[in-house]
Formats: sequence, C-alpha cells, structure tokens
Amino acid sequence: PGTLYNSDGVETRFEVDHAIAGFEGAAGIQYTDKTLEAFGDEAFITPTDTETLGFFLYEAREWESGFGVEGGLRTDNVDYDNIINGKREFDLFSGSIGIHQHWDNAFFLGGQLSLTERAPNESELFADGPHLATNQFEVGNANFSTESGLNAEITARYRTDTFSIGVNVFQTEFDDFIYLTPGATIEDGELVTEADGLPVFLFAQQDATFTGGEIYSDLIVPRGALGADWTLEASLDFV
Repeated sequence: PGTLYNSDGVETRFEVDHAIAGFEGAAGIQYTDKTLEAFGDEAFITPTDTETLGFFLYEAREWESGFGVEGGLRTDNVDYDNIINGKREFDLFSGSIGIHQHWDNAFFLGGQLSLTERAPNESELFADGPHLATNQFEVGNANFSTESGLNAEITARYRTDTFSIGVNVFQTEFDDFIYLTPGATIEDGELVTEADGLPVFLFAQQDATFTGGEIYSDLIVPRGALGADWTLEASLDFV
C-alpha cells in the first residue's frame, strides 16, 4: 500500500435509564480521545488528536389516548490538536422536541423540531493533499466555525399486520454548512486548480436550505410462493 492510516483511541459512555412522573428516559456522559495519522503518498491530513466530552438527556412519555411527547438535550466540547495548525475548540449544543398521536385505526401522525450543532471534522479543518478515494486534492480550512441546522419534520403513517405506508417531509435551515467545492491552492508558489494530477477541491462554508421527503411502503404476504412468508418493500425519497 502507498499510504498507511493509523487511528488509535478510546471511547466510553455511561448511561442511566430512569422513569420519573410518567416520563421515561436516559441521561449520561460520553467521552472520546483519539489520534488520527496518515503516512505515505496519500497523507492528505497531518496527525491530529481529538478529544470530546458530551452530556445528554432524553425524555419521552405517551398517554393512554395515544398522544406522546419526547425531547432531548445534548452539550459537547470538542478539542482538536493538529501538529501543523495547532488547537481548535468547539462548544456545541443540540436539542429536539417532538409530539405524536397514535389512533386505534392504525394511523400515526408526528412532528419534530430540532436544533443541531456540529464541529468540523479533522478533514474539513486540516486536509491538504491528495485523497485518492475521492480522486480529489482536498484542502481544509482551520478557521471554520460551527455548523448548525434547524430542522422541522412531519411524519404520517398507516400500519396493519400485513401492510404499511408512510410519508415524511422535512426542511433544514443550515448556518455555515460545510461542503466541498472546486477551487485552487498554492503549489510551488503558483495558484493551481490541479495538484498531484488531481483536481483541487476546497472545503467551504455557506448557508444552505435542504428540503425533502420520502414515501415508503411494505406488504407482507404470508404463506406465499415456495411456502415462504414474503415481504415486498418500496420507497422513494428526494432532497
């Protein structure tokens, strides 16, 4: 192999399930400490240490009427230490709230609103080299800010013992969405759009709106052909 990737780390998670005043949920803490290194022809990222610490809480309750509510909160601290670009730290917050209604006639209707914050990953921050898996020369940006998304989602579903059909629609408004785009980089003192024989792609940030949905269905045919229970599934989604 022309390149060796080495990722060493430890991850631990401690979670406590509970039931309080009719609500059931979980609370916990999650910790990760890892090192990513690449050596060789495709060493597109320099050694990076990553340390994350997160706290989370999730609660849900459903009443006999079929009405239910659920929600969650999470905070994270993410620390990067790159051998070339130095340290970056991100404080993140995410939260969600949802409601739903089950009916005895097999219908389900639900809605959810969530806010999610994400730290840029190692490649988005520190990449600078040929990435043959994507056939691109990727260049990160160590000055990126947190990516955040506000999502609204509605789900409708009908389910019986042998048939189900569902529809889901959503819209997410992103602040500082991170994506790859064709660009240029400096090589041997010149600005070039191709490096090491590969097109240059830059990680960039820009606000974005994702709108989409899906429709899905399945049909169970018991004791069908060859004496088997058959399941037929179909789905269509768009963004």
